Order: sequence, then C-alpha cells, then structure tokens
Amino acid sequence: MDTISQFASTAGGGIVALAFVVVVFILAVLWFCLPFAVFGVKPLLREVLEQQRQTNEYLRKLTTPKTDEQQEVPRLGRPERDSREVRF
Repeated sequence: MDTISQFASTAGGGIVALAFVVVVFILAVLWFCLPFAVFGVKPLLREVLEQQRQTNEYLRKLTTPKTDEQQEVPRLGRPERDSREVRF
C-alpha cells in the first residue's frame, strides 16, 4: 500500500510539473507572437478609421440644413398625381 501512494505522489508531481512547463511554453510562444499581431492589425485599423471618417462626412452632408437652391432635388420614381385628375 505504501508503494502505491508513493508512486501516485511521484507521478502526480511529475504530471503537474509537465503541465506547468507546457503552459509556460505556450504563453512564451504567444508572447513572442504578440508584437507581430499588433503591428499586423495597425494598417487594418487605419483603413477602418478612414472609412469611418468618410461615413461621418457623408452623414454630415445628409443631415445639414440645405438652402432653397439645394432643396430642389428631382425625386426618383413615379410623379405624384393631382387629386383632381380623373382616370378612365
């Protein structure tokens, strides 16, 4: 019985140590790759910011009050009919 408990404690300690080494190795690899990921994302973030600025400018143009000359924009679609018009 003594040998079984001694083997379990020895094997358990080795498994925990191995798991610890594996976790530390994985974290070291991820820490090494982190700068490449950050610098790889930077150009994409710049592109997204530029698109956001363009969208904000477009929305600003849509929401600003227009002068009388600018409000005469032709409407697309069917023209509105006069209610007095009779169709046969």
